[in-house]
Parts: sequence; C-alpha cells; structure tokens
Amino acid sequence: VEMRSPGVEEPSTVATNDEAIFVGGSNGVVRIDWPDGSPEWIDDRPVNGLHFFGDRLLAGGPEWGVFEVGAETRLGIDEIRLAGRLAGSSTLFVADWGGAAVWAIYP
Repeated sequence: VEMRSPGVEEPSTVATNDEAIFVGGSNGVVRIDWPDGSPEWIDDRPVNGLHFFGDRLLAGGPEWGVFEVGAETRLGIDEIRLAGRLAGSSTLFVADWGGAAVWAIYP
C-alpha cells in the first residue's frame, strides 16, 4: 500500500491506461506516468468523473458537462445538469448528480 500526491485539489476520480494514471479533481486533470512519474497538467476544467471510451479520455464535470480531456470537444447533451461518473464500452453511461438520473449515450 502506498499513498501518492494526486497533483489536483479535491481528487474525485481516476482512470488508467497501460502507461499512466489520470487524476481528476476540482481544479482539473493530471497525467502521472506509472510507476515513477510526476503529475503533469493536461486540462484545467473541474471534473467529477473520468473514463476511457475507446482511446478517448472523457470527463464529466460541472461546467462543460461531458467532454474530451485536453480538447475542446464537448458532447452536446444539455439535459445533463451535473455530469458525474462515466462508464461503458459501446454505450457511454453518465451519472447526472443534479438530475438524479443515469443517461445512456449511443455514439
């Protein structure tokens, strides 16, 4: 067991791929190469959830809804009040903290 500095304020979510761990919090998202990297800022938007959907790292957050981390790509789902955790492989599921619902997005 090992505790590491997450590099973000109020960490709320993590996602991983074969190379790194991604940590999201109230002040953005960092990438930490695993196992010996240091936090590197990749997005400054607050997030509640991170999820790899294919090869894209998506986030759910209070200001941008569901978006691609490190890009200006936003999934235009205005009905989601407060995007939270994300899951899924062929369908993207989004927890809506503000609307007390779960959305299914079919790409």
